[in-house]
Amino acid sequence: MMKLSISTLCLWAMGCLAQAAEAPKAMVPSTPMETDCDFDSAGVEKDLFLSFFPKLKAAAKTKDSAALSSLVLYPLRFNSQSRRSIKNASSLKKDFSKIFNDKVLAAIANQEAKDLFCRDQGVMLGEGEVWIQQKGKTVGISSINP
Repeated sequence: MMKLSISTLCLWAMGCLAQAAEAPKAMVPSTPMETDCDFDSAGVEKDLFLSFFPKLKAAAKTKDSAALSSLVLYPLRFNSQSRRSIKNASSLKKDFSKIFNDKVLAAIANQEAKDLFCRDQGVMLGEGEVWIQQKGKTVGISSINP
């Protein structure tokens, strides 16, 4: 049987406590605004997107048609059974529930920033239901694929 001195035992215990104190930091999930998305490849400024994203999610969660309409880059590409171009907010209002159906709203509302996908076509939400691009200094929804 090995004998440990009190000082050795204390040093060992302090080391264990130090490791235990560090463990929770490693287990903390990423914050909603952390992402590995390559915004440069998407042609979107990260700061502009990260300002836009919470507004979009909030509007989708509350099904706020006015707010969602204001977050669209017109003309909006709507790719359902056929391709359509929604030219403005009044055109969107006519078919709002068909365009922003439950699947699209859920894709937006449930999207975590850490899971964003970026490519040359923009930033993808969900499984491709929503694409976001930037025109000038404005970030918005450019395409919906229900």
